[in-house]
Amino acid sequence: MKVSEAIKALQGYDLDEEIMVQWYAKEHSEYMEDDETPVNVWNRAVKLFEDDPCDAESFGFVDCLDKARDEIENGRA
Repeated sequence: MKVSEAIKALQGYDLDEEIMVQWYAKEHSEYMEDDETPVNVWNRAVKLFEDDPCDAESFGFVDCLDKARDEIENGRA
């Protein structure tokens, strides 16, 4: 999701309404991995996350990054 899309999605809510939000940016992956995430890996991970969003029981962010790296390294993306 692009930042502009997130902002648009939130515009319908009352400014004082309590909500839960979870998001990740490329720098979050780099902080967790202590290494730069290539743009092609990040973009593929975002696509995987959008196609199969995580739920309350899973932590899809790391899984999507791992799968994206694997696909790109093995020529499947």
